[in-house]
Amino acid sequence: MIKIPPHKKTAPATQYQEVVVHLQQLPNAMGVSMLHGFLTGIALGPASVLSKPWLADALGLPPDTDIPDAAKRAVESAIDELTDQFQNGQLHHVLRNWNGQSVYTLQQWGQGFVKAYQLATQDWDARCQQDLGIRDAVNQLKALSDPNTYANLISNSEQLTHDQLYALHKRTPSLIDKLVAAIPMEEPEEDLNALKTP
Repeated sequence: MIKIPPHKKTAPATQYQEVVVHLQQLPNAMGVSMLHGFLTGIALGPASVLSKPWLADALGLPPDTDIPDAAKRAVESAIDELTDQFQNGQLHHVLRNWNGQSVYTLQQWGQGFVKAYQLATQDWDARCQQDLGIRDAVNQLKALSDPNTYANLISNSEQLTHDQLYALHKRTPSLIDKLVAAIPMEEPEEDLNALKTP
């Protein structure tokens, strides 16, 4: 898990309203729930992920794009909020709330997490080999993101039943809690506050 340095806040964290405003101006950007899952995957991921064009990916922009300052501030606010959720145990409740709204909302969250995973697949795979608990949680999150592709990671069949999908959605918050507890802190080589892209 990346040790996220404290940000210099000029105002209280803005929840996701500010992020939504800027996402609406960028037609290829991730949706709000997918972005939350993506940033969770970035924060829990290996520090090496920060060398990737992750911010451009989140905003749906080419890797060499000069990210607008307003968009950087919006995503920085989202990271501030996410960090608070990690520290205060609130992420569990956020995911349960989304699960209550729509199965597709939580599935999109899982898709965002997997996108972050794919930015550092080799490092994530090394973690999974070293810790079976991490591997089990990651496999379940993959199945959450795309049951048709990843069902065989958690089931003996190529498809998940309705009951299996329901149970997977219900336990997703606890899967993230397990990852937060299991993944050690890493000092990032990149300055996360600068939100650099290559």
